[in-house]
Amino acid sequence: KEKKEIERILAELSSEAAAYREAIDLDYRMLVQLDVIFAKAKLAYRMRAWAPIMNDQGRVELRNARHPLIDSKTVVPISLRLGTDFDTMIITGPNTGGKTVTLKTVGLLTLMAECGLHVPAGDGSVLSTF
Repeated sequence: KEKKEIERILAELSSEAAAYREAIDLDYRMLVQLDVIFAKAKLAYRMRAWAPIMNDQGRVELRNARHPLIDSKTVVPISLRLGTDFDTMIITGPNTGGKTVTLKTVGLLTLMAECGLHVPAGDGSVLSTF
């Protein structure tokens, strides 16, 4: 008998909540959007990141860019410019000299920017959509 009463109460509460389904759904979607915004802001703050200037002409100018997955105490910042004076860059140097990290940094920061994230690079850095 108690189990039936619990089921009846739950069914009644469910039908009352159903009347507010659209409002609850809208509130949920807004909370998800706010959560994403705050998560992006928290990540940007922790990485000391800036919003890059985006373009679609292939122009890239990174100022003191840092790979976001390397410890901020040990990462060596890079600065580079492509698409204005030069369209090609040759990176040379000894093993473990940072060539691969440089390429991965440019690629990862471009992907981050295309996803709407701030990037760990100096203010005024420019990235391109490809």
